[in-house]
Amino acid sequence: MIRLQLDLIEYLNRSLAEMKKTRRERGFDDLLLDVHTALTDNPYGETLARAVAENWETALIDEFQDTDPLQYEIFQKIFIAQNRPLFLVGDPKQAIYSFRGADIYAYPASRRRRAAPLHARHQLPQPCRAYRQHRRAVPP
Repeated sequence: MIRLQLDLIEYLNRSLAEMKKTRRERGFDDLLLDVHTALTDNPYGETLARAVAENWETALIDEFQDTDPLQYEIFQKIFIAQNRPLFLVGDPKQAIYSFRGADIYAYPASRRRRAAPLHARHQLPQPCRAYRQHRRAVPP
């Protein structure tokens, strides 16, 4: 029975890939996989990463707790490996997208895997929106 289920999944995946190809459609996951493959499994991956880093000098990723390891590796190749600033903002306690592959463990692991030196790490004792003086400093 398990073999039949695996065969069905394989058939559905092939059929979906063929249908997307015929209709010239790409989904969000397809785009992520394409970029990741272009950066990691391609003789021009390093050239691509440098070109993107030259165009986008800094990145700020908000809600980082909802990213997955594939997304982190894309940003690592484009920014950290190219010595470009990469700001990660998030709270692992607020991770809500595990159903689509977000990995709550990617957040703390990113601090351990960092290829570039850590210049600063700031941790707020409570959410920023709770600080009245911050709200008053921003015009409505």
